[in-house]
Amino acid sequence: MMSGGPSDATHRKRRRRRGPKGAGDGPSIPRAVTTNGAGPEEEEVVEGKAMELDAAMSAAEVGGVVGSHLSETRFDECAVSPLSLKAVKDAGYERMTQVQEATLPIILRGEDVLAKAKTGTGKTVAFLLPAIEFLSTLPRSPSINLLVICPTRELANQVAAEARKLLKYHRSLGVQVVIGGTKLHQEQRSMQSNPCQILVATPGRLKDHLENTPGFSNRIKGVKVLVLDEADRLLDMGFRRDIEKIIAFIPKERQTLLFSATVPEEVRQISHVAMKRGYKFINTVKEGDEETHSQVTQMYMVAPLDLHFSILYNVLKKHVTEDADYKVSYLTDFFFLVSYLTITRLYIGDWSMCHCPSKLSGDCILYYCNGHQTCC
Repeated sequence: MMSGGPSDATHRKRRRRRGPKGAGDGPSIPRAVTTNGAGPEEEEVVEGKAMELDAAMSAAEVGGVVGSHLSETRFDECAVSPLSLKAVKDAGYERMTQVQEATLPIILRGEDVLAKAKTGTGKTVAFLLPAIEFLSTLPRSPSINLLVICPTRELANQVAAEARKLLKYHRSLGVQVVIGGTKLHQEQRSMQSNPCQILVATPGRLKDHLENTPGFSNRIKGVKVLVLDEADRLLDMGFRRDIEKIIAFIPKERQTLLFSATVPEEVRQISHVAMKRGYKFINTVKEGDEETHSQVTQMYMVAPLDLHFSILYNVLKKHVTEDADYKVSYLTDFFFLVSYLTITRLYIGDWSMCHCPSKLSGDCILYYCNGHQTCC
């Protein structure tokens, strides 16, 4: 999160790379372009095979918080406990980001905060650290004291991973994640056998637990701090009704924190529902800054439609193999759309030869992706 980011070079570089000799027989990838969100920063033309993506992927390293977002304030200047400071140091964090510097003192005072902050500027620590400080002063109980609601499974897992770093020396506190795409009964067993004080959740799955998990609605009545992370995305994805139902379950006497990259009218409306009157609005996005985060390196590939699934599959396969912490966002629906278009509308083998009960099963798609003429 706090690691160094990409350089600030403004010139463009153009290099031609070729895949290694003897590469697979897949078709070539026409080009891979790397941008930083504000326009092309570095462009690479990559000629290789669908299975040989090293050259393209080397252009897609994504940095964390960069120097331009760091303040001069150190964490040890903040009023947090020695246990938290030790965990912060172990995580490699020394100086606060501008978002953390602006919000931490106010959140530590227990005030409600609406913070406008871009992704990648350290907002996760900005709400987790003061919340953990508060929770560490409470007597241990099976109640959920901190509830963090995230728009996606990937973000929820990232927040939970960050929380575990900060909880390293707070032995009495635990964190759990409840997200869609997993088995509800497994989450139920986990929460019953090992009750946590910090819960990170996506709205739909949280609502499922409220309606179907015995005793969960009582546990959530212990919430002292509510966080809506990436509030604009939560609302864009249609979760407003779910959020309002969830808010109705938890105590009114709580601290509420909203972090959002943008603050449209709908975010203002939900802030009036969720937060106390007189909440603090903190804007850490400078006027004129691009909505797209200019410090996050982005990459796209221009390729024929019939190669989309093959390229996507191999990009993910390569990175998951190399990095166990590799994360993918906003991909599930796109993944199946691409596979459907590629296999059912374009010619990759004789689809009529498939006799699977469900023709778009995962195994079936992978057979076609790997060049087999039929999966049966």
